[in-house]
Amino acid sequence: MHSSKLNIVCRLGGFHVLMNYLGSIGHVMAGSGLTEALQCCYGPIAITHMMTGKAVARALRGHFLVESALFALLLESILKMEFLTTSDIDDLRNLYKGQRAGN
Repeated sequence: MHSSKLNIVCRLGGFHVLMNYLGSIGHVMAGSGLTEALQCCYGPIAITHMMTGKAVARALRGHFLVESALFALLLESILKMEFLTTSDIDDLRNLYKGQRAGN
């Protein structure tokens, strides 16, 4: 082929790299329950576009929502553990409140 002998390299721009990355996350996380978690906020067609990397803004917001929910569950489970002192728990609460206020 003539085109295979050309000395050209196709490079993706930043937006298309992000689309590809979000699509790869959707592919890797298939069957993990991420789609079901996102169904609380988005419709099935929107989720399909998000998981393939086509709806970038929605996908980013959805991934941030899932991350926040998982962080809240993790923090709740840490606060219920008995090896933390009361002052440790107060420090964690103040730290979390400070991060939330800084957003």
